[in-house]
Amino acid sequence: MSIWQNPADGTLHDDMDGAALALASWPQGMTQLTDEQAAALQNPSAADLWKAYQLQAASLLAKGDTVAIRCIKAGVAYPTDWLAVDMALRAIVSTSSGVPGTLPTYPTTYPAGT
Repeated sequence: MSIWQNPADGTLHDDMDGAALALASWPQGMTQLTDEQAAALQNPSAADLWKAYQLQAASLLAKGDTVAIRCIKAGVAYPTDWLAVDMALRAIVSTSSGVPGTLPTYPTTYPAGT
């Protein structure tokens, strides 16, 4: 088994002991990782875990930003429960290090009128 990385999107692929290399669906331009690179991915550092956590928080913020724009366009007040989540996520994104936990999440319903 070898691990390959798609440089276009960062995804990892197992070559299934070489069998997957012949598949038409195998992404072009893949690079094979060394054993050391693959091991590092299996045992990420605390800094790597925090960075991944921050990226998840930033992704969630994009959802909140979209709702904020919709609220502004519709003349609807941005809900305080959404604002509290925004503030918590922005604190995660702006902090240089920490221990990942459970990310705050937005309410499941969008503000009325948006």
